Amino acid sequence: GRTLERTTNLANGIIASTWFDGCMGGSPGIAYTTCNEPLTFNEVNYQSSTANDAGDWIELRNNTSNAINISGWIYKDEINANQFLVPSGTSINAGEHLVLYSDFTKFTTQHSVTNKIGPFLFDLVNTGEVLRLYDAAGKIQTSLFYLPNNGWPDSANAKGKTMELINPISNINLAVSWKNSCKNGTPAVINGSNC
Repeated sequence: GRTLERTTNLANGIIASTWFDGCMGGSPGIAYTTCNEPLTFNEVNYQSSTANDAGDWIELRNNTSNAINISGWIYKDEINANQFLVPSGTSINAGEHLVLYSDFTKFTTQHSVTNKIGPFLFDLVNTGEVLRLYDAAGKIQTSLFYLPNNGWPDSANAKGKTMELINPISNINLAVSWKNSCKNGTPAVINGSNC
């Protein structure tokens, strides 16, 4: 659902580092501006520490001033067969979060969260992953491609932290938009609020 954008108009287009992932749908006919997407992946726990294993989980954030009904939406990783169907009656209120977990027991042992659904029955890999969210009509609404290196937060990789978005109004596919969380992450609350 994203486009490739050049870092500058004068950048050499045959060099990979002169391109980056744009916003959802791109910006045809206008210059790139910071992404302001209605719904984003806001926090990712792809490799818990052994001591505080919450299982894999992701957090969605509603960046709008209205509730978003995500009933019947589908969350996937990079493998199309790996799908989680969002239950009927699921919505995310304005400015709030929703956690999707992979293991109920592991997650609830580590976190006391009411805004949660699951389980999704696939693992998030710690070598890099694509996360996608499709609406009930099958249209992609947001996507994230992360890595455990190349400037992406490194403490999310079995070091007891998660990877969290610094600013919800940003390009979530740029490593500089993310940071290491506080210990064990901040599911369903504002990033950094339990430091």
